[in-house]
Amino acid sequence: MLMLPIPFEGKLKLLVILEDENIERIKEHDCAEIIWSQLGQFATLRPATIGIGYASPDEMKQIVAWAQQGNIADALKLVTGGFRFRPEKGDHDFGPVSLKGEGN
Repeated sequence: MLMLPIPFEGKLKLLVILEDENIERIKEHDCAEIIWSQLGQFATLRPATIGIGYASPDEMKQIVAWAQQGNIADALKLVTGGFRFRPEKGDHDFGPVSLKGEGN
């Protein structure tokens, strides 16, 4: 798992990039977690958004290389596909849905 922290307007946008090993562990009900205090210099920032993406082993190598060169834009585009809005695949803009139901 790789995390790309992006400070933005006094808050933090965090992109979590999962790899095959992470996905396999999650399938076995071994939850991935982000321990905010372990984000180093970014731990004092409030989260603005947390994005979750996936990268193949080859993609991960490219992302790491770009990040080390300071080329975060290409790394983000590779992982996010440009944040395409695809309602036919379940995307929505109405926030989290409570398992307890509305108002609970």
